[in-house]
Amino acid sequence: MASRVLIIVGARLNSSRLPGKHLLDLAGESLITRLKPRLEAAWPDATLVLATTSDDYNAPLVSEAGRAGYEVCAYDGDVNDLVGRVDAAVRHYDPEVVCYICGDCPLIEPTTLGNMIASVAAGDDMDVAKLDLDHVGGETIHEGFAVYSRQFWDAIVAASQEPFEREHVGVVYGRLGKVSPRAVAMVPDDPFFSTLKHRISVDTPADYAFMERVYEDWYQNHEADEIVDLKWVMSRLKEDPSLGALNAHVHQKDMRESSKHICMLVDCREGIGLGHLSRCRTAAEILRDRMAAKVSFLMIGEATDVVDLQFFAHEWLDHWNAAEVGDKLKTLKPDLVFADFSSAPEGLDDVLACCKALDAKVLGFDRMVEVDGFDGYYVPSFYVPEQWLSRRNGKLVFGWDCYLLPNIRRRESHASSMSRIVVLTGSTDVSGAGEWLPAMMDAAVPASVQLEWVQGPRAPAPQLESLVHHDRWSVLQAPDNLSSRLHQYDGAVTLFGMSFFECVAAGLPTVVFDPIHALQKEAWQTFAASGLALAVDGEDGLPDAISKLAAGWQPAKDAPSLVGGKRGEQLLQFVRKQLAA
Repeated sequence: MASRVLIIVGARLNSSRLPGKHLLDLAGESLITRLKPRLEAAWPDATLVLATTSDDYNAPLVSEAGRAGYEVCAYDGDVNDLVGRVDAAVRHYDPEVVCYICGDCPLIEPTTLGNMIASVAAGDDMDVAKLDLDHVGGETIHEGFAVYSRQFWDAIVAASQEPFEREHVGVVYGRLGKVSPRAVAMVPDDPFFSTLKHRISVDTPADYAFMERVYEDWYQNHEADEIVDLKWVMSRLKEDPSLGALNAHVHQKDMRESSKHICMLVDCREGIGLGHLSRCRTAAEILRDRMAAKVSFLMIGEATDVVDLQFFAHEWLDHWNAAEVGDKLKTLKPDLVFADFSSAPEGLDDVLACCKALDAKVLGFDRMVEVDGFDGYYVPSFYVPEQWLSRRNGKLVFGWDCYLLPNIRRRESHASSMSRIVVLTGSTDVSGAGEWLPAMMDAAVPASVQLEWVQGPRAPAPQLESLVHHDRWSVLQAPDNLSSRLHQYDGAVTLFGMSFFECVAAGLPTVVFDPIHALQKEAWQTFAASGLALAVDGEDGLPDAISKLAAGWQPAKDAPSLVGGKRGEQLLQFVRKQLAA
């Protein structure tokens, strides 16, 4: 008679890096629903149970799991006691074989898992199954499951006493060696699964972007009842490097590693624009993905949904009030606060003092270099005036590779001819370029070139109606994920600011102008000499520069890199150094 097998899926919606991940859509079904047929295929006679917690936050997961056909065990004990939560299901169903599944792994391979369950179910003294990987170098793409005999599971529960041991299933065996199995079943596996190593769990939005694309691509050519083949995924990863690049940078948090809480305090007041928020959003993504930080936002200004904050805890405060901001920080209790303001608001000193009282490091972005009281200053710029270099004396980080840019796809074609040029003047068009730049470009660019104007979320529409070649113009109104579109163009004309650097990162030859003199004279001279772009100080030289761009101008081969080694590396080193101090 076959042993009674219980497959327990551990899942909660409270993930710090990707809240609600088990309910995210994968080609029309939730992640937790997509996992179920894979487990049914592994062991058709098993009982499938979702083990979650009984708090209100996870009620939607309980409902979704019930709809998908899982048995559900909602644990009312300590929410961090994963071992206790799983054991409650074990004691209720009384199985002979216990299989634990991480609920964020929707590519678990059924045959491999089934073989591991069979190896424990078949032997009286087989307490645990492990993949035999010695002949393939010890590597495998598999992750997210463990198989134990009931007797060994009970021993694991008894040995798991410390909070760290209760938070992770099996750590007292696999990591600490506090319990020993009677015998270990070494299970052979298809060698193909050891030919490539890649993340197949969903811990961050980058992981979700990878998994979403995998599922969408699979179901374009397969029936709805066919589960995604892991070998097919591996073949795709080998054929298409851009697929793996979606989440290859994500840091896998160690079991003993605690997530640092970082709060972004951001200036979004009227007249400021959204550049501060955009770069803080990028910084938050880098810190979350590459050092497993928990990042939250406090934003000062009128609420907007233009910048995607879906996967970050965030709150808008419609006006600056130092006492209110201090109260919010006391509730959040961050380990580190980043402040990004165009200038110091009244009472900022009180907020900095509040952070120090909370034992939180306080770091200033960009213009905050002019304000005393920060533990460190990060300036995403190639230039800092000499007075601040000497005054901050070791507390300041800046450079060409300090820019905080989204993960931007580069243009594939490097042909010198221009057929499509994008025009970007910022979220508010503070220079009023929409009134005069269209006519200038219409005259300077050959009629065969298509021109696309990006209208910022707080900017007026450009004046196009009276242009001679108005039919070759189009307008994009506050597009989502603009940076992901830039590789589709052949060139760009842009105001100096974040959009310019995104264009450069996308590999676009670019004309950049600075009508509001955002850069000081010395900084502009250094910038113009870099060869990164056709840099025009004011409006007078624009027609000639735009004509050169349309004729096929290209950046200098020795122009500086905006990324350096890895994206965000300077920011990571800066933050880690501050947290360790």
